[in-house]
Amino acid sequence: MSLTKSHLRLLTATALIFLAHDQSIPYTAAIIYLASVRRSAELVRQWPIILFHTGDFDYAGPRSELLARLETSLSKVATTQARLYLHWSLPEGIPDNITLVDPVQAGSWPGKLSSNVRFLRCQYISHPALKGYTYYLRLDTDSFIEAPLCYDPFEVMHVRKRIYGYRAAGPDAPDVTLGMWAFVDGYARSHPEVEKRLQMNGWKWPDGRDTVQSQGASGAGLPSYYNNFEIVKLEAFRRPDVHKWLTEVMRDPERVYKYRWGDAPIRYATVHMFFNATGIPNSSVE
Repeated sequence: MSLTKSHLRLLTATALIFLAHDQSIPYTAAIIYLASVRRSAELVRQWPIILFHTGDFDYAGPRSELLARLETSLSKVATTQARLYLHWSLPEGIPDNITLVDPVQAGSWPGKLSSNVRFLRCQYISHPALKGYTYYLRLDTDSFIEAPLCYDPFEVMHVRKRIYGYRAAGPDAPDVTLGMWAFVDGYARSHPEVEKRLQMNGWKWPDGRDTVQSQGASGAGLPSYYNNFEIVKLEAFRRPDVHKWLTEVMRDPERVYKYRWGDAPIRYATVHMFFNATGIPNSSVE
């Protein structure tokens, strides 16, 4: 698959989902690639493919050209294909004037991150194409499987009853987590079951919890999972209480489009608010 530089820009707004279903095993799985030109060698797989596309595909010319190239390359290896257009636009309440929004990181606004936050937190998990699937493995443009594995990561998740697997954890930058400590605090105080789970998971508040609402977190970034490489059990994140929380996060679009709240710290908070995250490195249990 040969792509020019102009196509690279288009592919960065693309997700390729490879669906795998072996009737001899008790689970199904999807591999979600955020596509880039370096992904071309990984596209030669005998798996069904769903191509999600947003952003630059609003323009008919570039969209048709890229899809034609993908059709030519993938038709030789894919058993079935589907193309699902996900309309992306700025949400209500966010003007298209960057001066009016005054985002904390103007250089990347609205940027790939903002659309990905909405896409990954909401549309992947609830999309009908993944309705019958147990897990997905997400690989961002900087995440690769460069050699054959001696084990099936989905089988490991299934046998050990894990709901989330990740590569690493660390704090996100303070300037892109403004208000997140206070938001988590307020949500936990109004939801006793969330408060209890945070305590069970050893959630640590910076500078003492009592100062979070009044003074922020004194420059402390919220902990995050490096979720450019992650495995998710879809059923767990479709739970009504988890969905309610994620819907509340998205209720104020400024959290993402002005303050650049990312999917990594939100994923970390979600796991610690609703699941068992203690004593098991790089995964969480049901």
